[in-house]
Amino acid sequence: ISLDLDAPLTTFPFLSPILHICRTGLSCADAGADEQGWTRLAAIEQPAAQWTPPKPPRISGPHRYVFIVWVQPEGMMGWGEDVGLGKRVRWDLEGFVKKLGLGEIVGGAWFVCG
Repeated sequence: ISLDLDAPLTTFPFLSPILHICRTGLSCADAGADEQGWTRLAAIEQPAAQWTPPKPPRISGPHRYVFIVWVQPEGMMGWGEDVGLGKRVRWDLEGFVKKLGLGEIVGGAWFVCG
């Protein structure tokens, strides 16, 4: 998943976190790691929540965005729930992890935008 930690304003993030994408069914690409040690993830399912590009308000200042990858439970196929725009605001990360029975975190990244 990817989350915006600073919505709508970095000084007043009462809408955060906002979900920007939720994908299940990622697997390591057949090619393995590249010369720098990176392994490409391939998607075998449609996203539960489509990618929404970052676009912090101009008055806000830079927003922090995080990506988190968990071990997916054996046999889990998709999420089975529609994630509309309204459900993305104030995303319940802990509830999401518990509901799906996700395993340990195996990857992550972040960037700043705005």
